[in-house]
Amino acid sequence: MALQLHRFINQPISSNCYVLFDKTESDRCLLVDPGSGDCSEIEAWLYGEKLSPEYIILTHEHFDHIAGCNFFINKYRAKLICSSLCFEYIQSAKRNLSMFQDQKGFVVHGELALEVSAPNTIFSWGGYSILLFPSNGHTNASISFIIGQWLFTGDTLIRDIKTVTKLYSGSKEALVLSMNQYERLKGKKYIVCAGHGEMFNLDNYDLKKMMEK
Repeated sequence: MALQLHRFINQPISSNCYVLFDKTESDRCLLVDPGSGDCSEIEAWLYGEKLSPEYIILTHEHFDHIAGCNFFINKYRAKLICSSLCFEYIQSAKRNLSMFQDQKGFVVHGELALEVSAPNTIFSWGGYSILLFPSNGHTNASISFIIGQWLFTGDTLIRDIKTVTKLYSGSKEALVLSMNQYERLKGKKYIVCAGHGEMFNLDNYDLKKMMEK
C-alpha cells in the first residue's frame, strides 16, 4: 500500500480537509486544514480506518480551515505544522476571522511541531519527505507543501477562482511571487489539492490566465 489521500468537505463552510496515510508504514496520519466545527464525520472515518492524527498541517489561519483543530489536539495530542504567523493568528479570533462569523469566535492553542519559514523546509514523516514553503498572497501566513504526487495550496491557488487578496494581510504582489513558484513546479505531474473545490492537474492549468481575471 502506498501513500493515500482522502478528502472531506468541511462544514458549514465548504472548504477541504485532507487525510494522508500509509498503513504499511504506520497507523498515524496527517490532517490538512480540518475546518469543521463538528468533527464527527472525520472521527468516524478515522475510527473505521484505525488511524490516529499525528500532525495537523495548516495552509493558513482562517476559521474555515482550523475549526476542528482543538478537537484533534485534545483527543489525539496532534501537533501543528504551519508558519509562525499562522500559529500567532490562530490564537486570535479576530485574525482567524471567526469573530466575524458569529460575533463570538474561537482560538486554537496547540503545540507547534514545525515552523515553516524558509523557502524550502523539509519534514520527514514515516517513509515520506514533505517539502513545505511559504506561498503568500491570500494571507501573509500561507504555506503550500508537496508530498508524493500532491501539491497542497490552501487558498493561494484554487481551480477557476481568482485568489482573494482583500482580507487582512493579503497581497497581490506576494501572490505574483507565489504563482511564479507554482509555475516552476510544472512538468512534474503534480495534482493540486486546494483549500476549496476539486483537485486538478497543475501541468494543464493556466496560472497566468487566472492572474489576469
